Amino acid sequence: DAVPHLTRALPALGRANGRVDGVPFLDWLGAKLGHAHMRVRQAAVEAVGALGPAAATEAILAALVARLGDADEWVVERVVEVFAALGPAAATPPILAALPERLNDADRAVRFQGISAVRALGPAAATEAILAALLARLGDANGDVRWAAATAVGALGPAAATEAILTALLARLGDPDQDVRWTAANAVVALGPAAATEATRAALVAWLGDANGDVRRAALRAVGALGPAAATEAILTTLAARLGDADGDVRGAAVDAVRALGPAAATPAFLAALAARLGDPDRDVRVAAANAVVALSPAAVTPAFRAALLARLDDADGGVRETAVWAVGRLGPVAATPAVLAALPARLGDANERVRQAAAKAVEALGPAAATPAIRAALLARLGDANEWVRQAAANAVGALGPAAATPGILAALVARLGDANDYVRRAAAAAMDRVATSQGMRLFKRQQGRWQTRTLEELSRFTDPV
Repeated sequence: DAVPHLTRALPALGRANGRVDGVPFLDWLGAKLGHAHMRVRQAAVEAVGALGPAAATEAILAALVARLGDADEWVVERVVEVFAALGPAAATPPILAALPERLNDADRAVRFQGISAVRALGPAAATEAILAALLARLGDANGDVRWAAATAVGALGPAAATEAILTALLARLGDPDQDVRWTAANAVVALGPAAATEATRAALVAWLGDANGDVRRAALRAVGALGPAAATEAILTTLAARLGDADGDVRGAAVDAVRALGPAAATPAFLAALAARLGDPDRDVRVAAANAVVALSPAAVTPAFRAALLARLDDADGGVRETAVWAVGRLGPVAATPAVLAALPARLGDANERVRQAAAKAVEALGPAAATPAIRAALLARLGDANEWVRQAAANAVGALGPAAATPGILAALVARLGDANDYVRRAAAAAMDRVATSQGMRLFKRQQGRWQTRTLEELSRFTDPV
């Protein structure tokens, strides 16, 4: 009965394989696994689990296999759990041969721990018998066991990518348990390219249209995991519909899936669907569509899409105009066509303050390429906007244009904004002055004793071009 009292000394004894009663500790511990007294066997199993891989000697592993037939149910359950603690070191033929029976045990706890052991053993545990047992457990009546089976399949990775297991995983995407759905989607991911079968793609199309939002999200996650291999016409059509999903989480998952598919998703039909979504009455849907476009850029910025985006910039709905301008900013220079640049001044002067702010941010993102006379004139007006956030965005945009924005009118407006009631506007104006006033003549405007010195427009005109 000495084993229970050695718990605290086990780590040191295991590392050094010290001696107990003249016997090497690990040999002594292996013998205790077969002790006649139940409490000694229990303590010995606990000791092996505490030592971890250091205890994975041939003798101890053989003794653990023998304990799978122990009369004490607790010992059996704990032995299976110890296999998980030992990890790949326990992936011996006898243990691998013994695990399928544990995975099919009548006791839920034993099944669960057996699956946990398979997960810990990794790809080495992908024997035909274990895969058959995992397949059965994916359909277990207990949700925790189904979850554990899906995690184990994921841990085995491509080694578990049989047609039967893949079919079972896809079925679990519709599981009533949310954790099982997510884990099944992750397992499909872990199976790698082998999961990109016609059957998988067909099943995903069905799940993408499921009535349950969580199921749709799980399916979208699987689509993203498959990557370009999932970019079939049927999936892209359904994916475009999910960008307009009533569930915001689903829309977000759809954008992530588009990002994962990459340029393979930039088909004319899909881009046309995205362009249509930019005009959706629901702002969240429009933003999801714009995010999807950005995720596909630059492949998404085709002449047809540019034309659709240009039309949205002049839409009758202010929210649609805002999203379109925001998309221009997110796309950056690739969207800076002459037609788009010609449309931006109107949006800088839009009646909707959110559109004006978004337009100024778009100009900031486009940088010097947006320094047209019309845009500079519009920014000058926005530096005096009634809305403080528009003024701040305009100052940031001027700074992004650089020296090309150093006109007398803009410089004078920036100086005026140095005294703005809003601290953020003042800071943006000062930063803009630093970026635009770079020529030698602009030393008149450099800080003197920590302040910008006001000069007359006549003085300014000697060093700058008129607006």
